[in-house]
Amino acid sequence: MIPSRVIGGRYVVLGGLGDGALGPVWRAQDRLTGRQVAVKELHLPAGLGAPEHALFRERLLREARGAARLGTTGLLAVHDVVVDSGVDHVVTELLDARRLSDAVARSGPLQGPQAVETARALLETLRAAHEGEIVHGAIRPRAVLLVRGGRVVLSDVGLAQALDHRRLMGREQLAANPDFHAPERITGGPATAATDLWSLGATLFFAVEGRGPFMRADVTATRAAVLDGPVPEARCGTPLAGVIAALLRREPGERPSAADALAMLATGSRAGRRPFWRRFLA
Repeated sequence: MIPSRVIGGRYVVLGGLGDGALGPVWRAQDRLTGRQVAVKELHLPAGLGAPEHALFRERLLREARGAARLGTTGLLAVHDVVVDSGVDHVVTELLDARRLSDAVARSGPLQGPQAVETARALLETLRAAHEGEIVHGAIRPRAVLLVRGGRVVLSDVGLAQALDHRRLMGREQLAANPDFHAPERITGGPATAATDLWSLGATLFFAVEGRGPFMRADVTATRAAVLDGPVPEARCGTPLAGVIAALLRREPGERPSAADALAMLATGSRAGRRPFWRRFLA
């Protein structure tokens, strides 16, 4: 095969995988290892100079290495960060998966055991990440990958934190995309474990309802709903609905930790000696 494009002198492009948050995503083969990978183009905000790009790459690699040390399969593995034609690219493992956003759009909201197991898997991943002092910062339906075989993976780990700098992503960008950002993020606060958990609550609401909990006709109305609107109730039954409601509490200190939310999910109801969600798997 004569490669039509080689990214960073190493990754031979085999085809497109779609569009990511900051640019196209490519299927590629690593010339060094022979494995196939996903390569995401990262088109950062215009006007950034070499120091800002270097800062971004340093932060992204630091976050990715920290996540890799956790040893959890719930985070998409980052293999490399390279520059090609002046554009930053992040190289990750390649999975046979659908984004949660696409799965819900095509097949409808998650039901019964799949909804509960998806919530459990994401909470387990966040528990490990937060215990390892890793904050995701951009949990949303498009960042959740449903892998063939049942694995549930959070992508973009490290990307949000690498961008979360006043020279790379300003407060106005958060305000312009408020759907799955916690209220305190929209008003300028930092990404924290508590903001991750709010975003997870909004993402799980989307998973079982097919829409964001605060989605409105325009950005201004959505932002106002996140900050001050009534919190809708998910109609997925207990204990998952109770977990979602707890995660969407506006006061960060009132939200459960990932470990506490897992306990709520497991003990919210009982069938004999088994946790409620185990009944779905019988």
